[in-house]
Amino acid sequence: MAARLFLPFAFVVVAAACLLRDTAAAELSFRDQQDIRRIEAYLNGIRTLSADFIQVAPDGSISRGRFYLKRPGRLRFEYEPPAPVLVVADGTYVNYFDVELGQLSQIGVYSTPLGAVVAKEVMLSGRIEVTSVERGSAVISLETIDTEEPGRGTLTLIFSERPLEIRKWEVNDSGGLTTTIALDNVSINPDLDPELFVFRQHGAEDVSGGG
Repeated sequence: MAARLFLPFAFVVVAAACLLRDTAAAELSFRDQQDIRRIEAYLNGIRTLSADFIQVAPDGSISRGRFYLKRPGRLRFEYEPPAPVLVVADGTYVNYFDVELGQLSQIGVYSTPLGAVVAKEVMLSGRIEVTSVERGSAVISLETIDTEEPGRGTLTLIFSERPLEIRKWEVNDSGGLTTTIALDNVSINPDLDPELFVFRQHGAEDVSGGG
């Protein structure tokens, strides 16, 4: 199934943008820096989040589901059928479980592109660096890389402007393949059941080698 093939790309991708990071950072304008700080403050104000999502894989296949976030370090993607997938970040690992195959893959949550968003303190400078700021009709987007592990991929965060709200993110790999997740019905700082971020799947075959 195409969905099974491409879903991991939302977390584990390879990017070529590392060679451009020094010059890109130098080209950020004063306005860019102001917007980065504004978005940084917005992200730090998000303790929890829930939303519906639509994921578009590089081959154009579409998956839908429900997304939950709790900082620091916790995420949950509940995919609707027929995608046989559950993704839970428990504060340490992202657990990617293929229900049909009974296989579990793991990677450290802060080794993924979204690790920057779920950090205890979101900082869009230093290790996580904004390489470009783009503005469109009522939207603003930031492309980011992890300067310590640039091969992990690029993450572009896309926000509505009025009000400022996260709407979408895109993960791009070195081959030019992009996985997009768009959010709808976003709720900021709702009360969330802690059990949402506990991964329990007895009998799963661990194929990750430990993460």
